[in-house]
Amino acid sequence: MKALASLDRDLRYALLPLTLDVEHAARTKLVRIATERGDEDGYALSRDYMASLNHNERRRREGEVGMMGNDLFCGDLVGKYGGSPADMPVWVLMELFSFGSFINLYLFCAERWGDREMVHEHYMLRQAKSVRNARAHSSEILNGIAAVDTKINADAAIMAALAEIGLSHRVRTAKMKNPRIRQIATLMYLHAGLVTCGSGKRRASANLAELKERMGSTAELIPSNDAVQSSFAFLDTLIGNWF
Repeated sequence: MKALASLDRDLRYALLPLTLDVEHAARTKLVRIATERGDEDGYALSRDYMASLNHNERRRREGEVGMMGNDLFCGDLVGKYGGSPADMPVWVLMELFSFGSFINLYLFCAERWGDREMVHEHYMLRQAKSVRNARAHSSEILNGIAAVDTKINADAAIMAALAEIGLSHRVRTAKMKNPRIRQIATLMYLHAGLVTCGSGKRRASANLAELKERMGSTAELIPSNDAVQSSFAFLDTLIGNWF
């Protein structure tokens, strides 16, 4: 159906900025905590992180940073510290890391500092990364929206937040069993928690408001018992309450 294909594209375009926002907010948060802690040193943090990795993981991180040496924007940073991740302060290291490597560093810091909130955010960041990967590879998000996956339990905090905005136990349980819906809901919840104000919040609200309108007009063309239409209603509720 042409309308669904068009909406799928709009959905991917609306979600990508959210993934970029939460990545930026998480990086900013990590730097802030690292610099505010009196018992922490940015160089020691990078050194200890690299030392915590096994041989293969350490080689991958070194290769990732080494490849940035030829980058127009980051090459000077790599050269300044000799190209070794272990010799860089954490605020430099995380700017050179991919999103996936940064998430791993985020978990290391969370466990190092005993920060349960950051540990939880780490798991949600992985879901956000999955959404970004789907967008980057132009994967069809709406294709398979009715699929069920019970291998991964829904996040308890997100389920509680869904209950708070009036979604019944039946609806939130059913929808969060779908991998795509679960990832999108997690991304929206994380964005609402990490990006509380500023241009990112305003842009997200405007983009998602347009998406709501598109979902509404497309829903009129779909049978009322269709899983896509019920998913639209679910996402409409999230947007209306969290943005």
